[in-house]
Amino acid sequence: MPVVRISGLPQAAVVDQGSVLARLCLRLAEVDDVEARHWWATWQPIAPDAYVEGDVPAPAVQPGASHPPIVEILAFAGRDAALVERLLTLTSEILGNGLGMEPGNVFVTWTELQPGRVSTGGVVRR
Repeated sequence: MPVVRISGLPQAAVVDQGSVLARLCLRLAEVDDVEARHWWATWQPIAPDAYVEGDVPAPAVQPGASHPPIVEILAFAGRDAALVERLLTLTSEILGNGLGMEPGNVFVTWTELQPGRVSTGGVVRR
């Protein structure tokens, strides 16, 4: 069950974060060829005074060209490199479009979870 963890500045009032997260999960699941309920996403707000780019403090609301949302995808190991690249690119595109960002202003990483190192549903997954 991949988990998309997003940390970002407050969004403009016109952004519906819940809809963006749902669209992201649905599309990632489609490309990953799994049921949508197997992709999860969370949003953790970053206070503007807790995020800088170098010495440039963040504005009160997410800008389009700087201070990108920081995204980590946690997923079981085993997907081939081409699929991982597609999922990373898609995540950046969907979030960028949904949040009104300039192209490429989303930072996304992929972390592979090893068998025997994850518990979900009350079971250690191998």
